Amino acid sequence: MTSGSSSIMQDFYDLPDPRDDMNKKHHASDIVAITICAVISGADGWNEIERFAQNRHKWFSTFLLLPNGIPSHDTFRRFFLLLDPDMFARRFVSWTKKVAKVTHGEVVAIDGKTLRRTHDGDQGPLHMISAWATEAGMSLGQVPESAKSNEITAIPKLLETLSIEGCLITIDAMGCQKEIAKKIVSMKADYILALKGNQRSLHEQVLEFFAYCVKENFRDMDFEKVRTIEKDHGRTEERTYYLVSDIDWLDGRKKWSGLKSIGMVISKVKQKGKTTIEQRYYITTLDIKEIKDFAKGVRSHWGIENSLHWVLDVIAFPNDSCSKKACTFSASMVLLGMAISLDLRKRIIESYDAGEGTRKEVAERFKVSEDFVKKLLKQRKKLGHINPLSPGGSKPKFQGELLQELKEYVENHPDATLEKIHAEFSSKVNCVFQTIHNTLRRLGFSYKKNAVCKRTR
Repeated sequence: MTSGSSSIMQDFYDLPDPRDDMNKKHHASDIVAITICAVISGADGWNEIERFAQNRHKWFSTFLLLPNGIPSHDTFRRFFLLLDPDMFARRFVSWTKKVAKVTHGEVVAIDGKTLRRTHDGDQGPLHMISAWATEAGMSLGQVPESAKSNEITAIPKLLETLSIEGCLITIDAMGCQKEIAKKIVSMKADYILALKGNQRSLHEQVLEFFAYCVKENFRDMDFEKVRTIEKDHGRTEERTYYLVSDIDWLDGRKKWSGLKSIGMVISKVKQKGKTTIEQRYYITTLDIKEIKDFAKGVRSHWGIENSLHWVLDVIAFPNDSCSKKACTFSASMVLLGMAISLDLRKRIIESYDAGEGTRKEVAERFKVSEDFVKKLLKQRKKLGHINPLSPGGSKPKFQGELLQELKEYVENHPDATLEKIHAEFSSKVNCVFQTIHNTLRRLGFSYKKNAVCKRTR
């Protein structure tokens, strides 16, 4: 038995079986082990899981019981529809901890995503809170909730399941809460919390302070800054990150556990002869000398929108609606598959770069096709990364910081129609109304329609 399969068996061996004893032909541990192995290898449906197992029947027989051979795709589907998602999630997190290599200083981005097509009867859609290790490139755990407002209570639950000592935790404005900050510090981790209107007084104080600092060119201020510039397809973005430790004037600062600095990020985008400028504000436990860590944390959190959210919509729930129980499992499996896929891709590239063999030899070592290795190398050369691409290899129009900008715009302008949103972003990205519509759905927003929008549907 391999170490990976051994770990699966150890963490899932006591998973309660939801089926009637009279109708059992296959062991629960066999079903779970086969499913996880199949998903890791890229299977994205029950039929593919069955096919994967049939093609590797001999190998599975070396460490599974399989009293009646390989289960059918219907058996896999029925089993996981009956399974308690919380029971599975608990063991999934335990197994993930052994697989993930979270190191000191790792940026762990925590964010929520409303999953489309997950309505269950009269209840609203499922909202999944996920923790994403940005360097390791994998999900560390998820907590499902029934409403976006429950992020405040769900985030502490998620933190309880994680080992985050020495990590840098980033959370958007919904998670900017005193109790969440206290929880992170008690677990010996640092935080960067986005600041918006939900902490109205604090937000206004920080906004006015930085406005004064900019006006005075930060004269006599104890601060640090770093600037980055990125160019991509005619779009140039300059970001300036500021951290200020002079916060004795800040009302209520002592109520925020571990607070050392306040931060601002100015993003200046030039595209098609137009320039847009936006400021974002943060509170953090980082010292001003850790400005580079602050910049890395903020940038990494924006990346969760592209690395994680579209995957949950496009891969996990591409077609029909599903029950929350099924969706919780599906989300966990997709995130697991994506994480292991990223880890495998990194190890393949590292092996090839280290001169450990030709493309063919590296492919044989990792049990993948030579064409897969070739595609990875080509993708890295062309796009600069080896992350899994969205279907068809095309990149979403809205991703990274632009996606975050769209999200914040809609949050700050809840009455905006599709036409108004399109007009606001037309100078930044070339897209049609349907693109805006699809992106808003992906972000979990509803919207108001007008005559123009109706014609584009």
